[in-house]
Amino acid sequence: MPLSISYLEGIWKAKHPKSRTLFEQARQVTPGGAHHPKMVNQWHTEREVYPFYVTKAEGTKLWDVDGNIYTDYFSHAATFLGHTYPEVIEAIREYAPLGPFSHDFTEINLKLVKKITKMVPCAEIVDCVNSGTEATMGALRYARAYTGRSKIIRFRGAYHGWGDQLVSEGAGIPKEVLANIIEIPENDTRILEQTIKEESPAAVIFHFAYGSGGGGMAIGGENPLEFMKTMREIANEHDALLIADEVVTGFRYAPGGAQQYFGIDVDMAALGKMVGGAICGSGAIVGKREIMEMGDPKKRVYPDKCARTEGTFSGNPLTSAAGHAALDAIDKARGKLNDHANRLGERFRNELNEIFQSYDFPACAVGCCSTNGVAFTDKSPTSATDYMMKTNPQMLYKWHMYLATHCGIYTYPGSGGIFISAVHTEADIDSLVEGTEEFVRREKQ
Repeated sequence: MPLSISYLEGIWKAKHPKSRTLFEQARQVTPGGAHHPKMVNQWHTEREVYPFYVTKAEGTKLWDVDGNIYTDYFSHAATFLGHTYPEVIEAIREYAPLGPFSHDFTEINLKLVKKITKMVPCAEIVDCVNSGTEATMGALRYARAYTGRSKIIRFRGAYHGWGDQLVSEGAGIPKEVLANIIEIPENDTRILEQTIKEESPAAVIFHFAYGSGGGGMAIGGENPLEFMKTMREIANEHDALLIADEVVTGFRYAPGGAQQYFGIDVDMAALGKMVGGAICGSGAIVGKREIMEMGDPKKRVYPDKCARTEGTFSGNPLTSAAGHAALDAIDKARGKLNDHANRLGERFRNELNEIFQSYDFPACAVGCCSTNGVAFTDKSPTSATDYMMKTNPQMLYKWHMYLATHCGIYTYPGSGGIFISAVHTEADIDSLVEGTEEFVRREKQ
């Protein structure tokens, strides 16, 4: 007999009494109980199924207030080096006396910026900001300032942070704000070329691969590299800039990010998460010198002719120290950390798909490199939109809850996102594969 959701939720409730108490307090003083709406929206709080509260994080593990331990495959894809990476923690200790804001100019920030320019192919100039959302917002401003054009093309199914111009749905966003944003279907170069010809945009912003909402799949469907190359050619032909949102893929797919992994030349990139060592709000707008000089107040009349991206904590010493330590570890590994995580991702997809096929179970593992997802459908999705529309949300939730309650494995219940880090092991993947097979076997009984 298949597993019931009430059975799995009953186990979860019994294992998390302290987390329940804390969440009930939190939702009295925060919007719905969390500062990230998706992180509470995926939990069935109407049935008193609440998220767990963490007391410790180290490597691939999370400990909660009720004494449960989880192998973590989510953390918003931020922890490519795992939780509390020793070199990052040591760097924070070393620079703690400077505090988060001691001065606008520190040597450690210069070291971070130089490290980014060394590693990321398009990063001739770096502008530090405080989040991935700020990075994508700032990249649009630079592109418009440089080209003198207003319109931006984006792809359906992409998430580029919560800035007004790049969120396609949600309350509180005036329609006129979106007047210069053109959303087109994924994976269709014909529509892309036609739209660029008709609209003369400043830029096209895209993901090399989608995050949790797109199962970690690469853009372009069955031929991602061909799509990316054609997109670059079309943009060049019509003088549109190409902006890569590498908030997730930056430093993850390769030391220089997905642009290095795929070998695609981009004009600008938005970085986040790992650029600050995954310890707090951090981001960076990077790009070709001639574009990024639009933000130089000494070369552009300030403020009218300058692309302004200002923030009190931008490039602060603590974030810079953590970011430099993390990127230095990745850089010195010469791709070994990236290759390890990418191989584990490929193994995850291959072995889960073997299980699904052998049991004739309607599911498929998808993704690219170390970003992955599971779609509970009998037909493999080809795009982020396809992924979210096809997957059976009830089965996805059951799989997530089974892994959490029976195997001590935490995934993202909203999309089945599986983000593999450089410190996950073959044994970790063994457990994930075995747990999934147990789930499928019980569902087929």
